[in-house]
Amino acid sequence: MGMGLNELLSAGQKQMAASLPLDFDIITDTEEHEGDYVAIQVVESPSFDAANVIVSGEVKDLTGLNEKLDPGFTLLGDFSKIKLTVGIVIAYKKG
Repeated sequence: MGMGLNELLSAGQKQMAASLPLDFDIITDTEEHEGDYVAIQVVESPSFDAANVIVSGEVKDLTGLNEKLDPGFTLLGDFSKIKLTVGIVIAYKKG
């Protein structure tokens, strides 16, 4: 028989696969969403609430990005709170 998937993957590939997000929230409203998010993917160009996005434990003003991010764009970071005023995003949780 041939080699299995584990034998074909390098140690780096295995580590990367283990760190991929396993769950996500689809955010379509203006409520605060809290969690351990590692990425925000744009579905419909969002506007972020200036006081309600927390990255690496600090409030970050992402309003400079409001309605400038195209669908498919992915913003990486250590997000613990996300609040939109408009738009739709997929917030990926830590794996």
